Amino acid sequence: MSEIIVNHQDLIYLLYCSVNDCTPDASFTEKADFTALLKACTAHKISAFADKAVQQSGADETIKNAFQKEKLNAIRINILFFSETEKITKELENNGIWYMHIKGKTIAQYYPESLLRQTGDVDILFDAGTADKVMNIMTKMGYHTDHFGKSHHDTYEKPPFFTIEMHRTLFSALSQQNHEYYNDVKDKLLPVDGKKFEYKFRDDDLYIYYIAHGINHLRHNGTGIRTLLDIYFMLQKANLDFTYIDKELSVLGIAEEEMILRSLAQKLFSPENGGDTDTLDENEKKMLDSLIRFGVYGTIENKIRKNFKTISMPKVNTRSKIKYVLWRIFSVPEEYSIRTPKLYKHRITKPLIFFVRVHNGLTVRRKKIISEWKTLRRMK
Repeated sequence: MSEIIVNHQDLIYLLYCSVNDCTPDASFTEKADFTALLKACTAHKISAFADKAVQQSGADETIKNAFQKEKLNAIRINILFFSETEKITKELENNGIWYMHIKGKTIAQYYPESLLRQTGDVDILFDAGTADKVMNIMTKMGYHTDHFGKSHHDTYEKPPFFTIEMHRTLFSALSQQNHEYYNDVKDKLLPVDGKKFEYKFRDDDLYIYYIAHGINHLRHNGTGIRTLLDIYFMLQKANLDFTYIDKELSVLGIAEEEMILRSLAQKLFSPENGGDTDTLDENEKKMLDSLIRFGVYGTIENKIRKNFKTISMPKVNTRSKIKYVLWRIFSVPEEYSIRTPKLYKHRITKPLIFFVRVHNGLTVRRKKIISEWKTLRRMK
């Protein structure tokens, strides 16, 4: 996905109106580029939520219909995912496997209307020691996986659009600080009433995990403006003890970034602010720009540019692109210390990882590599 181009103030104001259930000013409707706003909202997976303000605005019917279509489709997908997840967790319960919902489903509970918090997949943490049993369960339910045992989560897919990420751990070992912090995650969990094997975070620990996950994305591909909506609604509805939270965020080394995100969410969406971005300081403006430009899952271009810095190539030109391609082909990413630990461990076997990567590139990662190549070619 390419960089998102939209007027920042217009996007924030539209979301502010949806958050606070108010009618957008006529002056906003006259000047706003609703086509660009629709494109941005779709990329950020917030068009269903933004629809409330659009329907109350003076936008033309074509725009209103487009937003409403996004909203109805999001609700349909959420309902189907909910039904599918119920079937999966029932099987986990029947097989005595402990589990916990994470990410989207847990955040949606804080929204005024949970079905408007769009999702594209479902994430479930489970007992890693039962991974083979879980694969048998998912296979019997019609799912297939090309991503089993290759990272901290196993990805299962089933037509028409179901993607279920079964997490063995909350973070990859490559995110060392986060991984170590959540090494004994079960100690932080509470049982869910009415379930034998389902667990959940306390509000405080859910907030900490959500922030850690979001900042992890922010430091790599990027993450989108929906993160600020999630934080704002958690701040409004969750029972949060920031004496405890701030201490734990410091342990994770993310207290400063969280403070910027928290301040941003409160400044942009609180009723007294009016959706104005003029009150932001320089750090907040920089963070907001990053969140808006790179969408909910970040962009390939953003990841490539960060890789350019890794190999000490600040400028994008033909020479740096060639160096980048060679680096991508012949370097051995640290993730292979987890994917192929026996090959990675020994100097004599480490070069063999090149052939593993070629195989992966021609099979399970082919589409991603093609997309990365196309992005690299058009970068300037």
